[in-house]
Amino acid sequence: MKELETVQLQERLKDFALIDKKKSEIDTKRSKPEKGLYFFKRDQKVRYKILTGSNRLGPYWYHWIRNDPNRINRVMLIKGYDFVTPEDDVIPEGIHKNAEGHYQYGDLVLMKCSLTRYLQRKIVSRKRSDSQLKATLNKFKKSQAVTDAGLDKALLDEIVGDLADIM
Repeated sequence: MKELETVQLQERLKDFALIDKKKSEIDTKRSKPEKGLYFFKRDQKVRYKILTGSNRLGPYWYHWIRNDPNRINRVMLIKGYDFVTPEDDVIPEGIHKNAEGHYQYGDLVLMKCSLTRYLQRKIVSRKRSDSQLKATLNKFKKSQAVTDAGLDKALLDEIVGDLADIM
């Protein structure tokens, strides 16, 4: 499996939350928005857990991506990601912006992608996967028919039919 640029399996990141600035009440005395430092009034903070490294907070999909220029360029150009900045409506809890103005945790930066574009990529990926499965099933059926490899034709049709019904 090709390594995904997102860091979904790191245990520490799944405990982070995104804070919705529109729905939360910012403590203006303690906060310094120009530094990306926000404090919120007690019990006035709307948090969304980042489950497995991403969150479906419309209209964006959020991911932690390795802060490597090659990877960043690739996800920006090919996948349509952009950096989460303090000007966005959602910020990560407990993380402040770095010198470049990005939210960074270790060697990871928080990025966002349009939810529509993300779902379109998933649909294309699913269609490609389904077509590969169908081709494999057809190849298997043909090789079984040619070699008559001992599987009963009715049983084989039932197995392959069940798999084809899933798609």
